Amino acid sequence: MKKIVSGILLTLISSLIFAQSNTIAWQTKPIKIDGRTKDWGGRPAFYDSKTKLAFDIRNDSANLFLVLQVPDPATQMKIARAGMSIDFATKTKPKCKAYITLYPFMKGNPDQQDHNKGMKPEKTDIKQKYLINPMDVQGSGFAFTNGSFTSVSADNVIVYAVGWDTLNTMSVEFRIPLRELFGEHYDLKQIAQKDIALKLQENPLDMPPSGGRETEGGSGMGHGGGMESGGGMNGGGVGTGGGSFHRGSADEMQTGEQHDRSTMFETLTLHQSFKLNCNGK
Repeated sequence: MKKIVSGILLTLISSLIFAQSNTIAWQTKPIKIDGRTKDWGGRPAFYDSKTKLAFDIRNDSANLFLVLQVPDPATQMKIARAGMSIDFATKTKPKCKAYITLYPFMKGNPDQQDHNKGMKPEKTDIKQKYLINPMDVQGSGFAFTNGSFTSVSADNVIVYAVGWDTLNTMSVEFRIPLRELFGEHYDLKQIAQKDIALKLQENPLDMPPSGGRETEGGSGMGHGGGMESGGGMNGGGVGTGGGSFHRGSADEMQTGEQHDRSTMFETLTLHQSFKLNCNGK
């Protein structure tokens, strides 16, 4: 009982700390977008127990850096088969609403055998599927870079990379030039005064047919309609069942906890807001 209470208190304290300090960290050296997290100094600092996503956001004078980590194999499969979206909304003038869509790279839904295994595929299977048929990542609403993004290093455009580490944790990295959100002649001190609303959405898998045969196509794509700002960065409004957003332990993020199978067929959404860092600290 004491362990349960201590865990709850730790989660609440961590969430409050994050909520009170929603200015993201300054990145002193450019991050190499290669699907690895070495440049981030290890695992992302924050973890949401409902979506099973760990993530981190940083900026320098020219770029916004975002990394998502997916340690849970069932969530990896959900993203592989149904895709997900990342939305940004700014309150600066002019306002910006921009969307990134990660399209499925595995066809159809899990068959009945997958369901009987508890939705726990081998992570290496998902990695191999990606290597054969890489994910299509597209954007809309950005100032300069829209349509399909490049996974090849390039200047002044949005770049992404997907990779797996030695523990087969999936990582998705983005470098988004600030001019894509704020235009060519932005003033960092001014734009850092306004919140940026971030929305991460996992699309749902279709329920398997009664015969247990795999269906083609999977769930419909999209950014889920509309942005929500506010609530700090404590995970308010996470998913359909609340969830908790906190500094996750290494063990918790690696195991992904026990995945609730029902969430595989739900749209899970994480809303956060943050401010850019203009102080270089």
